[in-house]
Amino acid sequence: MPILLLHKTFMNLENLFIFHKNQKFHFMNRLLYPLMLCCIFCWNSGKAQLSQSYKARLDFVFDSVCIANNMHGASAAVIVPNQGIWKRAFGVSETGVPLDTNMLIGIGSNTKTYIAVTLLKMQEQSLVNLDDTIGTWIQHPQVNGQITIRQLLNHTSGVFSYTNNPDFEDSILADFNRVWQPEEMFSLISPPVFAPGGGWDYSNSNYLLAGLIIKDMNQPLSTTLRNMLLNPHGLNNTILFPEESSSLVFAHPWSDNFSGTHQEDLIADYGYSNNAVFSMAWAAGALIATAEDNAMFWSKLINGQLLNSASMAELKQWVTLNASTRYGLGIFRMNNVNLRHVLSHGGTNLGYINENLADSVSGVAISVLTNQDSIMNGVLFTRVVAPLHKATIQLATDISDIHHTPPKVTIYPNPSQGKIYISGMPSGKLQLSDINGRQLFSSAFEDKKEITLPHVAPGLYIVRLTDDKGNNIHSTLKIE
Repeated sequence: MPILLLHKTFMNLENLFIFHKNQKFHFMNRLLYPLMLCCIFCWNSGKAQLSQSYKARLDFVFDSVCIANNMHGASAAVIVPNQGIWKRAFGVSETGVPLDTNMLIGIGSNTKTYIAVTLLKMQEQSLVNLDDTIGTWIQHPQVNGQITIRQLLNHTSGVFSYTNNPDFEDSILADFNRVWQPEEMFSLISPPVFAPGGGWDYSNSNYLLAGLIIKDMNQPLSTTLRNMLLNPHGLNNTILFPEESSSLVFAHPWSDNFSGTHQEDLIADYGYSNNAVFSMAWAAGALIATAEDNAMFWSKLINGQLLNSASMAELKQWVTLNASTRYGLGIFRMNNVNLRHVLSHGGTNLGYINENLADSVSGVAISVLTNQDSIMNGVLFTRVVAPLHKATIQLATDISDIHHTPPKVTIYPNPSQGKIYISGMPSGKLQLSDINGRQLFSSAFEDKKEITLPHVAPGLYIVRLTDDKGNNIHSTLKIE
């Protein structure tokens, strides 16, 4: 079986990446690029619904950027405070089977945020203190027992990352279906990279050890996560795999790591089960979820619904990495994303890459999960997540779009070859714009009367209709 740098994408649990023009990246050498945010808001999914125009705009942006970036498959969710939730899937899970928003996808190192929150909740209940030294639970010749739990969570422990050991990849390839025990990773931990507190180094070993501390409190890690965090907050479609199972479908992972040239369905082509990869990731990256569940986690976290104010303050005790990037307890902060501060933690598993964002000003939470590892984390964020975020900022300034939904309107034919008709709105004004929001055409219209569009390049466009009362609706239009 030919293998091409399996480790370049597998287990990029750290949300570290480097931008390389016209080439892929090696996950061991990525630079930090975090993203996600902090805000306070109240949102009730049972009472609030996004307007059709808001949903249409997000549909258009998501479909357009997925097409433009040749996405194999992606599932996304956006939670807007006091208004509701949008979710959408693009592409396929396996040949002939569309990806669905209810499918589970690995969230990789996003798992670390859940682990950090769980330990903070345990501290609230006086079950543990983050300043406790780990020697009480962990005895290992390459792990200093004076390291604190806090230093594990903010990556200042100096513990060598076991996923950087060359034997790590070989262990996975030896048997895709094997379920590893977390203690078996101990043999992959080499000497420390610095003394405790002597620097910052992203290490998956930190969260392996943090998970073992939780486990050593007399119950499986999955049980603690479910009882303390997931079940109380309705995150029923978030699963620690393979320690737990679910009746939901697991989206097939696609990767070019084996062929070296093209994306392959790892389950269909290799009998791949996800067992080895995810069990070896464990507390550092084994959670699988729907995009809706993951967005809900971030929404509740930044809304203060998961932790008390003291714990939130500890979560955001930042280690400064550079001028724009900081790291707290299992969470990144990044400045100046669409002129906003954001908090996030993305991640990677073999066949899966995800990025998340939550806006400290608007309170919007966004999760985009993919079932492919051919797109870089940075590309996924800047070309898919950031445009969705920008759309929410623009829509928030258009009160009529959000609060006034016009009657059902149809634009046809769609796709169009240059002529369209509008049904359901007696008269008004039509504006045609490209994906970047640049207006290309404007015209008055009447119900069911032909409109001749200008000559434009084939592709997806956005149509904005405004009726005589000032109500607006957005729709996507494919022009051939």
